[in-house]
Amino acid sequence: MAARQQNQRKTINDVAARAGVSIKTVSRVFNSEPNVRQETRDKVFETARSMGYAPNISARRLAARRSFIVALLYHDDDVNHYIPDIQHGALDACREHGYNLLLHPCLGGIDDAALEVEHLARQALLDGFIVTPPLADSRKLLTAMARLGVPFVRVSQLHRGQLSPSVSVGDRLGAYKMTEYLAGLNHRNVAFIVGNQNQGASIDRLQGYRDAVKELGLASNPDWIRQGDFTFESGSRCMEELLALKKRPTAVFASNDDMAAGALLVAHRHGVEVPAEMSIVGFDDIAMSQRLWPPLTTVRQPTKKAAFIATTMLLDGLRTADHAPTSTEIPTELVIRESAGPRRAR
Repeated sequence: MAARQQNQRKTINDVAARAGVSIKTVSRVFNSEPNVRQETRDKVFETARSMGYAPNISARRLAARRSFIVALLYHDDDVNHYIPDIQHGALDACREHGYNLLLHPCLGGIDDAALEVEHLARQALLDGFIVTPPLADSRKLLTAMARLGVPFVRVSQLHRGQLSPSVSVGDRLGAYKMTEYLAGLNHRNVAFIVGNQNQGASIDRLQGYRDAVKELGLASNPDWIRQGDFTFESGSRCMEELLALKKRPTAVFASNDDMAAGALLVAHRHGVEVPAEMSIVGFDDIAMSQRLWPPLTTVRQPTKKAAFIATTMLLDGLRTADHAPTSTEIPTELVIRESAGPRRAR
C-alpha cells in the first residue's frame, strides 16, 4: 500500500527533475508536440516508467485537443493467425508514445467495412486508425477513410504511395527465396498454391514464385499453380488436385502455412512421404508450423515489427501533421525445418 501511494504522489515536476529537463519539455513530450528531440522523448518516457508516473489523461486531452486513442482495424475470421502479433506490435508503439489502443474487429464482409468504419469514426473520439489486411487492401474502404479525413496508416502490399502511409512486408522476395531454396535442393518441378486472389500478399507471393521459376529455369506448368483462399481446406483441396495429375510436382509451395498444413495432411493420407518423396513448404511461420509433422519449412514475416512501425508512423504523423503517403518495406526470413529435402533421384 505504501509503495502504491508513493507512486501516486509522483508529479510531472518529479519526472522533470529526475530526467534533467524542464516541466514544459515533459508536458510537450506527453502531449506528442513537435520540436522535441527523439533522444529527449525516450529519456522522459523511460524516466516516467521507472518512477511509475502516468500523466492525467483528461487534462492531457484537454490541453492537446486530442483523445490520444487510435484504433486498430482488423477482419475477424479464422484465417488471421497474425492478429495477436499485430496487436502486440501496435500496443508496444502506443505505450512508447503515451497513447491508448482501441481494438476493433470488423465482423461483416470487406465491402461492409466502409460503413462500419465511417460509423466508428463519427461516433468515437479517435485520433487515427491502423488498418490491417485484408481490410487494408480494399480500395473502397481506403477511399472512404480518406474522404472522412481521419489519419490512417496501413499494413498492406497494395496501393503503395497512395492514400496514406503504409508498411509492407517483402513477400515477393520472400517467395522468390523459398523457390530458390527448393531449386537448390534439385527440385525443378515446383507447384504453387495461391492464396486469396484479392489480397496483396497473394499477388506478391505468386509473383515472387513466378520470377524464380523464370530466372532459375525451373519447369513451368500451369497445372502446378492451384487457386486456394488461405484456408486449411483449400490447401487440402489443391493438394488432392496436384496428386491427381499424371505428372506430379516434386515440391509444393503453399502461400501460407494453413494451406501448407492442409497439403501436408493430404500427402500423409495418400502415403506420400514428406520430404523423401515430396517437399512441402509454407509462408508466414505461424505457431502451428513448428508443431506439424514434419515441422514446416516456411517464410517468416515480421508481423509484430510491421505493426509497430505502422503505428509509430501514425503517431509521428499526428505529432508533426505530416501524413504523406510514404511506404516502408521490411524483409522476411527463410525458416528451414524438416518438411523440405533434396529431390529423390528416380
